[in-house]
Amino acid sequence: MSNVKGEMKGDLLILTIDCSEKAKEAAPMSSTNKTRTLASTLGFTSFGHGVKVSVNATVERREGDPAIIEKPKK
Repeated sequence: MSNVKGEMKGDLLILTIDCSEKAKEAAPMSSTNKTRTLASTLGFTSFGHGVKVSVNATVERREGDPAIIEKPKK
């Protein structure tokens, strides 16, 4: 997981994502350079109680980020 913490408190699943400016600046660019990936579970992750969660949190590009990569049309 990347910048996501999860814990069960009784019957509640509590997910925590650092949304600070420092975390936003450190977030890597997506594969297309359209957004920055602030946090990700990198697929489905089990947190207990039979619950699996998949999370992707993104933030907008920043000035000076690389150009958007256009995928070829089929």
